[in-house]
This record gives sequence, C-alpha cells and structure tokens, in this order.
Amino acid sequence: MHISFFGPDRPKTAWIAAGAILAMTLVIVVWRAGAFGTSTASLARSDKPEDRQAAIEALAKSRSSTATEALSALAADKNPVTAMMAVRALAEQQTPENQTVLKRIITDKQLKPAIRSEAAYNIGKFKDADPAVLTQTLASDENPDVRAGAAKGLARLEMPSTIPQLSTALEDPSPEVRRWAITAIHRMIVRRFPYDADKPPETQQDTIKRIRDYLKQCKVL
Repeated sequence: MHISFFGPDRPKTAWIAAGAILAMTLVIVVWRAGAFGTSTASLARSDKPEDRQAAIEALAKSRSSTATEALSALAADKNPVTAMMAVRALAEQQTPENQTVLKRIITDKQLKPAIRSEAAYNIGKFKDADPAVLTQTLASDENPDVRAGAAKGLARLEMPSTIPQLSTALEDPSPEVRRWAITAIHRMIVRRFPYDADKPPETQQDTIKRIRDYLKQCKVL
C-alpha cells in the first residue's frame, strides 16, 4: 500500500502548512540576502557609527550566541558612544554568556576605563551575578572610574556578603568610589550615618568606626 503525505486522503491543512513553511523559508533566504534592507550583520560591519548603533539596538533583543559575539566585538568599538551602547545592550538579555562577556570587559585593561566602568555597573543588573569580579575590582583596580563602576554595580546587587569590601572602600582615595560604597551600604542596612563622601576619610574616622561597629553588630562585617 502506497502512503503519501500529500495524497488525496490527506486533509487540505497539510498542504496549507507545507505552503506556509515554504513561504517562511523563502522570506528568511530573501532577508538574509538583503532584499528587505541591510542585515544586522552588515550594519555591524559598517564604517558609519550610526549603522553600528542600529545593529546594537537589534542585537540587544536577541539571546543568541551570535548576538553575544557581535556585541562583544562592538564593545571595543573605536567610537565611544557605540562601545557604551554595546556594553549596555549586553545587560538587556541576562544570559550566562552575556555575563561572561561583561566580566571579561571589566578586567580588560586594553579597553577604556569608561567602558570597563559601565560593564561593572551593568553586571549588577544580573539577578544571579557573581559579585567576586566586582569586589576584586573594587579592591584592586588602579583606575578610580573602574572602581567606582564596581561600587555602583555592588550598590545595584545589594548583596550583604559584599559589605566587608564596601566598608574598606569608605577609605578609597576617590570620592566617587566612596560615594557609591556608602550608597551600597545604606541600601542594605536600616540605619543612615553622617558620612560625607566628599570629605577625606582621615577627617571622619569616628564616623567610619561607628559604621563598622554597627555592621559588626548586624553580623555582616
């Protein structure tokens, strides 16, 4: 007995479904060929910053590994605005792959400090982020902008386990680092202290001591 998927005893819906699949396949082929406009991949390779930025906006909506790779490359773009957009786009889709790329950007000292700082802040948007890269950056990176980005990321994460590193950062040489360190601490405790990030730490040792004593009472330091 001959069995045919599209024989006369098959419902017309099978023919309709097959036609729809064929039509969709043709659309994809034509789109990739660029018949409906420039593809995202072509925009990403364009010499024009506005084209590359348009590609980033499209890539930010995708969770694919291809999008992650493209955004990773664009994070090193020669145009600062484009690079910044790529870093932010990596945080739009909170995939493990995107988080890994952001971690790499934070520690890549070949990149501009502003880009590394933005990556540190944006990794704080990941609900399952490992704070280790941020605490290590806060404690040891030589660039104050990057340290500030790490403190800002920790303020967004609000993980009490990071309070010891934030407490140390209250004496950081950079006012911006100190500002985000105390912001992060205040977000995680119910008490506020008259700590002024703009004042040198050596002039407010009593306040810092009170903060640390309270944190010890809370068993987070």
